[in-house]
Amino acid sequence: MDSPSDSQLDQSFTALAVLSPAGKLIAQGRHRLELRSWCPPQVPLRDLLIIESRRQVASDDQLDPEAAGVALVDVLSVDPWPGTPGMFAWQLGNVRPITPKLSPLPARGGLYTICLSSLAETADT
Repeated sequence: MDSPSDSQLDQSFTALAVLSPAGKLIAQGRHRLELRSWCPPQVPLRDLLIIESRRQVASDDQLDPEAAGVALVDVLSVDPWPGTPGMFAWQLGNVRPITPKLSPLPARGGLYTICLSSLAETADT
């Protein structure tokens, strides 16, 4: 995926922050399983915006305002991770790298919504 078009800037995306270098590996298609201690509210989950952060943002009250959007992916399935109770493997597919990266974007814990148009307006002011 190239830089977002005007129509894509009007969209909101569900986002997931990952710690660097996992975002780069996801965008390259080399990291197809994301391990989490929780499940998304629905599967499949389409057009999940992967945000790569240099800081761990495990909870809702933690924020990295200088992260970058690196890919759109689909979460195809979620399965318990063998041998580790309470851990789930998110199977990622339909990876669409974003070039150049979208930054800065906020990274937070959990799933959250990012509206690209509001970020573009903020960047313009």
